[in-house]
Amino acid sequence: MGAVTVPMTLILLGVYFARMDVKLSPKSGLPIFALLSVCVVKMVLLPILGVFVTRAMITGGLIDPGSKVQIFVAIFVSGTPSAIK
Repeated sequence: MGAVTVPMTLILLGVYFARMDVKLSPKSGLPIFALLSVCVVKMVLLPILGVFVTRAMITGGLIDPGSKVQIFVAIFVSGTPSAIK
């Protein structure tokens, strides 16, 4: 049953993208605003949010303040590309 999860997720994702109605740029035919928005959120806002969440985890006692490796990994993972879940 678990072996079917990733292929089915990719099929559903493809169906969703095929049915999307996106406004395209008149010059290039690309959804420029959508592309820029996704890039800004993923490359700027999510890593900043990751730093704040990591600080909250340190304050809340979930991460030891002396464990530099755990802090680094928590911040690093917030800026890496996401995978199909």
